[in-house]
Amino acid sequence: MTFVGAGHAIRRSDFEAAGGYDDALFFCWEEFDFALRAINMGRRIRYRGDIAVRHKVSGERRFAWNGTRWYHFVRNRIYIGLKYGAGLRSLLPRFLAYQVKGARNGVLAQGLRAGPAALRLAQAFTPNPEEAALYRLSQAARDYLAKNDTAHRGGLPRRVRAELLAALPGAATR
Repeated sequence: MTFVGAGHAIRRSDFEAAGGYDDALFFCWEEFDFALRAINMGRRIRYRGDIAVRHKVSGERRFAWNGTRWYHFVRNRIYIGLKYGAGLRSLLPRFLAYQVKGARNGVLAQGLRAGPAALRLAQAFTPNPEEAALYRLSQAARDYLAKNDTAHRGGLPRRVRAELLAALPGAATR
């Protein structure tokens, strides 16, 4: 299990030990990237559904799906996979699924541009020697992620319906 960055608290010592947020991910998936490193350090994510976070949404500052939001979503998720050692072959089904979803929602061009951009980010990524181990997920971290991911997102059929076939909020669907 990871978390959505809209409302969260992190111990400063853990944030610093995990290397904080990756500046390349300024929008979309930065908390997922951080959570992977924290989980790899043996930390766990605690969900509190009884806490509400409210914030003013500024329309003029919002990234729209038909702007660059889908590009960042796809680029950053593929980059994170590469950063943590996934091969291109293992990321291809995810990338293709994103292209299907992008085509269904009128943002295919963004998704197609995102692939090469993710490769460029990954090629430029070089963790310092002290952080390098954080980007090789331990078996315990992989087990924790698999167990919690399935518990919260369901199996493959549910995920296809909920994540691949669902429309992007506010996107122009075809």
